[in-house]
Amino acid sequence: MILSNNWEKEYQSELIQCARQLRKSEEYLQDLKGQLRILEAENDFLSEKNTEYERKLSLLTNNPLSRAGLRLYHLYHKLRQMR
Repeated sequence: MILSNNWEKEYQSELIQCARQLRKSEEYLQDLKGQLRILEAENDFLSEKNTEYERKLSLLTNNPLSRAGLRLYHLYHKLRQMR
């Protein structure tokens, strides 16, 4: 009788510890889930910003006059560095 009572108390204390660890794990996962949402929103924002910059860059690089201007700009800087 005493052995089974001790065994039950040990089993009960282990179950309580497991429940506490499970609760801590759940809280940790909830925190990670919140961080993931924040990072996803930031990633979406940066993706949209990148798309906008690509659009602006294509306006510069797809125009022959703009390409010539960029070449002149790079040539000017090369000549300036040679001085």
